[in-house]
Amino acid sequence: MITLVMMASRSDTPLATGVVRRQCAPRRRSGKRVGTMPGDMRDVLCWRGPVSVNVFVIGSGNTPLPKEAFHLAEMVPDAFLPFPLLGQPEAVERLGLVSYDIDFDDVSLDLREYTRAALRRVCADTRAVAWAAFEGSFHYDELLTDQVAHQVYGYCATGAEPVVEWDTAALRGEEWRRRIAEARGALEALLSASEIRHGKVLGTGARSEREEHVEAAL
Repeated sequence: MITLVMMASRSDTPLATGVVRRQCAPRRRSGKRVGTMPGDMRDVLCWRGPVSVNVFVIGSGNTPLPKEAFHLAEMVPDAFLPFPLLGQPEAVERLGLVSYDIDFDDVSLDLREYTRAALRRVCADTRAVAWAAFEGSFHYDELLTDQVAHQVYGYCATGAEPVVEWDTAALRGEEWRRRIAEARGALEALLSASEIRHGKVLGTGARSEREEHVEAAL
């Protein structure tokens, strides 16, 4: 089992008590609209000003995709900030970890559909696991764990369709926690496969049945 112990956080979580949220003022821009974003989700995603979709991906290297790759679902971001994260544990560094902050000024856009498209895009070119999460939720020792499941609102693994949840009440439910645990399982399988490929499997002697199963799936 791979244990990730190094921590990294870019900012305070917007769900923390006492964090001041700014009110988003919608601007009219061209793009796909389907109704209005639920108020509670809008408040969380635009707590620092623009409405921001934050995507993390492990497995696609440490070189970010160009901003044009995120012109998706008939929408073009107003700001695009890629962050190859520093201080990566060895198991993660071999695969690469990049974070994308994707900002929109217009809160009437269908960002649920955009989030789904962005997750699909970052997993398209290589075997990877990606997730969308609230600002400030990232820690190396809490990647898709139960402790942060309620702060993750979408995930995707290469070869599968993205899953996105836009109801903050559902994000705190047992069913969503179970789904995030499945995403965590996909991430652990990805890390284990990388470990096997590089001959870094811990311990000696015969390989476990799980290790052989992972390698056979490559």
